[in-house]
Amino acid sequence: MISLVEKLGVFPKKVSSTKGGEWASTCPKCGGSDRFRIWPNVENPKCRGAYWCRQCNVHGDSIQFCMEFLSLPFDRAVRECGSFLPAKVFLPLDRVDSVVQHKELVSPCQEWMQRAEEVVDVAHKTLLRRPKELEKLALRGLPVEAVCRYRLGFLPMPVQDDSWRWGLEIGERTKFFLPPGYVIPWFDSTGVLKLKIRRSDYNKEFKFGKYFIVRGSMASFSTFGNFNLETMVIVESELDAMALVHSSPDLVFSSSAGSSLANPDMLTDYWAKNVLNLWICHDNDEAGLAMLAKWKRRYPHSRATPMPLGKDVGEAINTGLDVRKWVANGLNLP
Repeated sequence: MISLVEKLGVFPKKVSSTKGGEWASTCPKCGGSDRFRIWPNVENPKCRGAYWCRQCNVHGDSIQFCMEFLSLPFDRAVRECGSFLPAKVFLPLDRVDSVVQHKELVSPCQEWMQRAEEVVDVAHKTLLRRPKELEKLALRGLPVEAVCRYRLGFLPMPVQDDSWRWGLEIGERTKFFLPPGYVIPWFDSTGVLKLKIRRSDYNKEFKFGKYFIVRGSMASFSTFGNFNLETMVIVESELDAMALVHSSPDLVFSSSAGSSLANPDMLTDYWAKNVLNLWICHDNDEAGLAMLAKWKRRYPHSRATPMPLGKDVGEAINTGLDVRKWVANGLNLP
């Protein structure tokens, strides 16, 4: 719902946590200042999201918004919202099996987003003062300008925090733990939605994984770049997705699954089905091949595009691969 409104050049601001989050903006119909209210997490029979203008009383769900303000016919409005009609309405028979349930996108609470913003700010300033860590990121395709663009950070030591600072529900553990490592935020115009840490204390005997997802983060893929481009690249790591987009911001946008086993959320599924070119840049290992097989079954039009060098994008860049040239060749560009 927020992104639909932004297509009109109107940028809503969050004003409360009512109904899962309430945003306010200028009304795109009557122009009433701060009169237009948006509830992107409200559940409706056909879709998520609702709007209402307190001045002109225009109202509806996200599908109605697409029809009224974006001039889309009903079937396209449904697709634009990431929703589905019954298969017999507009889906050909060979695509009926692809209509599956996907993870819904629910934004973190306002307290969580505020505390996450504070952590990201401190970690980012810390990283900018650590040349050795910056050099490591540069070697995998993320120079300082990319570090600043994506607000990457670093925690040199473990952090203990209080759960209430993050707005967690009663009954959650009192203490909130953050391990040391690279802080990888994912955010949009409303703020930080997801926070992940690539642990610096990880080793192969470690009983936990290399990546730590901060409790309360949005359960979604992390997508970077210009969503209006014709080529979407699916990778496993957020850092790889950032490096791809940094090398070729005018050619591709990239979505990080975070795991070879992850199922796409509603928005990623929408893009995957509607983008002109869908590339699966899987890791060159057994898990990566399993990931490729899974995505090919779900999206037969996708194309396998593993790195010609190294295990993944970061290793390929570190080995000397010109990623932009690799992307251009894949698109048959000069």
